[in-house]
Amino acid sequence: AGRTPFLWPLQNLVLWGLGPALGFSALAATACATVMLFRRRELAVLLPLAMVVAIVGFQGPRFVAYMRYFAPAYPFLCLSAAWGLRALPGLAADFSEPVNRALDRVHLPVRISSRSLARTGTALAVAAVLSTLWWSLSFQAIFTAEHPRLAASRWIDENLPPGTPITSEIWDDSLPYPIPGFESSIYPIVATFPFDTDSPAKVQTLVYGRVEGDPTAGLNGADYVVIASDRARAAVRRLEREYPATIRYYELLDSGELGFELVAHFESRPTLFGIEIDDSGSEESFTVYDHPEVRIYRKTAAWDPERALALLLQAHPERAINLLPRQGKTNGLSFTAEGAAVQQAGGTFSDLFDRDGFASHLPWVWWLLWIQILAAAVLPWTTWLFRALPDRGYGASKLIGFAGSGLLTWLLVAWGASHFTNWLIWGVAFAILGAGITTAVLRRDGLVADARSQWLHWVAAEAVFLTAFFVVLMMRYQLPDLWHNYQGGEKPVELAFLTAIARSTEMPPYDPWFAGGTMNYYYLGWFFAVVPMRALRLWPEVGFNLALPTYAGLAAATVYSAGAGLAALSRRPHVSRSSAVSAGLVAAFLLLAIGNLDAAHQAIERFQSLNLATVAADGQPVYHWSLFSDTPFLGGAVGLLSGAYRWVFQHGALPPFDWWRPSRVHYPAFDITEFPYFSFLFGDLHAHLMGLPFFGFTVVLGITYIASVPGSRARSWALAATMGVAAGLVRTVHTWDFPTAVLLIGAALAAGQTLRRGPWQQRWWDFVGHAALAGAVTLLVFAPYTQHNEVFETGLVRARETTRANQYFAHFGLFVAITLTFVVVRYREELNAHRASSRNIAFALVAGPWEVFALATFVAGLTAFTWRWGLTTVALSLLALLFLANLLWVEYRRPQRDTGRILATALFAVGVGIAGGVDVVQVKYDIARMNTVFKFSLQAWQVYAIASAYGLWYVAQPRRLMPSASNPGRLGALRWVPAFVTVTTLGILLAGSMLYPWSGTRARMEARFPGSPSGTLDGLAYLPYGF
Repeated sequence: AGRTPFLWPLQNLVLWGLGPALGFSALAATACATVMLFRRRELAVLLPLAMVVAIVGFQGPRFVAYMRYFAPAYPFLCLSAAWGLRALPGLAADFSEPVNRALDRVHLPVRISSRSLARTGTALAVAAVLSTLWWSLSFQAIFTAEHPRLAASRWIDENLPPGTPITSEIWDDSLPYPIPGFESSIYPIVATFPFDTDSPAKVQTLVYGRVEGDPTAGLNGADYVVIASDRARAAVRRLEREYPATIRYYELLDSGELGFELVAHFESRPTLFGIEIDDSGSEESFTVYDHPEVRIYRKTAAWDPERALALLLQAHPERAINLLPRQGKTNGLSFTAEGAAVQQAGGTFSDLFDRDGFASHLPWVWWLLWIQILAAAVLPWTTWLFRALPDRGYGASKLIGFAGSGLLTWLLVAWGASHFTNWLIWGVAFAILGAGITTAVLRRDGLVADARSQWLHWVAAEAVFLTAFFVVLMMRYQLPDLWHNYQGGEKPVELAFLTAIARSTEMPPYDPWFAGGTMNYYYLGWFFAVVPMRALRLWPEVGFNLALPTYAGLAAATVYSAGAGLAALSRRPHVSRSSAVSAGLVAAFLLLAIGNLDAAHQAIERFQSLNLATVAADGQPVYHWSLFSDTPFLGGAVGLLSGAYRWVFQHGALPPFDWWRPSRVHYPAFDITEFPYFSFLFGDLHAHLMGLPFFGFTVVLGITYIASVPGSRARSWALAATMGVAAGLVRTVHTWDFPTAVLLIGAALAAGQTLRRGPWQQRWWDFVGHAALAGAVTLLVFAPYTQHNEVFETGLVRARETTRANQYFAHFGLFVAITLTFVVVRYREELNAHRASSRNIAFALVAGPWEVFALATFVAGLTAFTWRWGLTTVALSLLALLFLANLLWVEYRRPQRDTGRILATALFAVGVGIAGGVDVVQVKYDIARMNTVFKFSLQAWQVYAIASAYGLWYVAQPRRLMPSASNPGRLGALRWVPAFVTVTTLGILLAGSMLYPWSGTRARMEARFPGSPSGTLDGLAYLPYGF
């Protein structure tokens, strides 16, 4: 129950099946054989290696993975171990030179000869052989001694009079055995049922038996309790939630409190030369068959059935639930008795938070100082790791410092090294600060050089972070309320989670909505906010309102690094060195400072409403300006002009702006179409909001990795490990982003090695190594989270609804226009460069005016044909992906590749794929497509924002939108028309996207309880006015 696939069977195989010395030798030799096979093409190791991999790979993830099922692999493991031990002296001798170089680097006047290392290797090999021999011989002691169950049976025959009732556990052997000269049937057997799920009825049966009033049933009717092995008593401890009273029963037996005392104990251990091996930690089948531990308990005068029943009921068997074995690792999402006691003793609310503490006055100042100091502390590392970015990772350092301190704190708590205390938080913070200062001193010349050369990027990234932080902070000061009666969102849930995490002593935290339960949610985003909140002893309702601007600033700074990085990778001689700054600023702007186009739609509707004069008796509207009122579009245009006239010259009052409607542009479907500005304006501290900077961080890492692979092997390995951490962070902050993040990381690793020069074998194995490292880091570092997290339903199904093209454009309209502009410019560039020799089909489709007209006709027909079935968005997305994929292919085949352009094109494709993919598949058991559209559209928005920032930067370069005067092409003097139309269209769409921050913010600030105070960060200050 709750065993880890592969690791648990391998642990048993190494420690018990082969013995530690032989087991570790076999593992080391197998690892070396793997390296030799792929690095040196040593085919001699192929057969044993293939057998081991096949057997372990097949049996390792099985539900039943006992050692005996791995027996076919043992000969090959022994063969590998023998080969490895034989080669160990020579291998050790080869390390003489590297060892001496390492000693020289640390200035130790010591030299180690190859002969000494060879002798050391020989000694280790001999020690491994001798210890394996001792290990195997020690197990012979089991079979030279009497079997414990036979010894127990003999003891029963010699000490218990005939007719003495004794217990026997179902699913275990019943004692005594029938041995020569002994009649086992003379002892009445009282059956117990330890593997039945606990309940008050089971406890009643255990004490009194199944038949009420039977004096010979249950413990009350037994004189002796016989435990024939640890099969039941060891197994039930792995499912404490299902067997609380059964576990309590065994504990009371051992302590004597139940009214039974231990009178006989039989065991047989592996022993040689007086040294005994305790193999009780091995798998069940290794001990319970040939050398089980048998215990016999005798009833004493202290036995009282009512008292025994009361003691067992104290374990609350009524709370027991039937669990699947795989749920053992989470204990049914419940605390163990020990864990619950630790959480309850973690301190009172006032012990952890102080309303009048030093940080309670201007709390945002202290909070911001915490973030800035930690960001500065990690800057000496990020400037090395993100060397390929123009800002040297300055933007990402905000997230790394903030989340890094939280992650280290969480790891120490989750792995059981410490409780979650303020001392731990401050200790980790000072450790990071100390390490940062030390690194800064060691790298002071490089840091100074980076600051001088990249100061503009550092100032821009800092400005982006602070702007986003303070804008959202002002929103929270203006509207700090953490609930509203019909537009309050999920803030009570989030505040409860935030408080529960802050008050938890161990991880996972307790669940405030499930008494006695652990939090089964992706909670690390709140945990990271709790760390400064606990350190500063701020109340949760204040920390909540400070976490919102924090994640806004982190998202902005992170995406700045991505946008500037793309532009810097695509730098041209005629482009200024500082132009990448503009791409980074635009990326942050497009992510956080705009809304979708529904606000523009509302603006048109609001002005048109002023044209309505009255409604006639027959229900028909009467307009002030009725020209073309029955003509689509023209009537609307006239109504818009009329409304604008009446608003300007007659001071007409516009109807209220619906700030909520843009988050539901797929109405009447249940789909949620939030965008980042709405999320921060709405103020729900939910996982999708907190996940924004972490998802963006994976993009930053991918860009950095691809740019760094050609230059530094050490840096590329460090980035691969960091990618593993980033994937784990995404999983634990907002799991919905995890699949896409994994795909982005995998694609970045593959692209980095594909675009890199060098032998394909070297690039292939670097990809495999980096991918394995990233995966291992994700699995191992975040194992405490995955081991306590349970997913009940998962999978994908065909999408039950689709998005109309007009709905798609209402949400992603600006990004669609930028994508189209970028694609058109790129195709025109390629056609100009390769018109004569190109045989590319996609280029042929747009080679001239008639071809473009034919393509436009096809697109119009495709739209009309697919509209009936709601597949227009899917069809047009697939078409866009084909054109983008063609650009990627052309770029890949180019001798001198533009890395930034490749990555931007790929990101455009990712955005199109995610946004259109929700029309193809959806998450199983979703409410229609509500959360599928919600979560993945936010991912698409972020990817679109980064790619679009590059796209705007790219097309804004000289001679990109408009042909030069010396080469006007077919347009002649009208060459400026396409550029004018493009810029005008983009400008109109940008203005429409910016209407929401203008109109929506003001409307949102008015959606609160009358009289609720502003100018505070106390999220509960509304309570006296709201109820």
